[in-house]
Amino acid sequence: MAPLEPPTRTPAFPAGLDWLNVERSLTQEDLRGRLVLLDFWTYG
Repeated sequence: MAPLEPPTRTPAFPAGLDWLNVERSLTQEDLRGRLVLLDFWTYG
């Protein structure tokens, strides 16, 4: 079995992003310890 790599930190969300279905922008600290699914799409 291959050895596990050390965990990596995710970069902070850029300021000024448009968020859907939340009252304010979220931070990594808001999401710590939660399962997070990110769904990316583009408008055409």
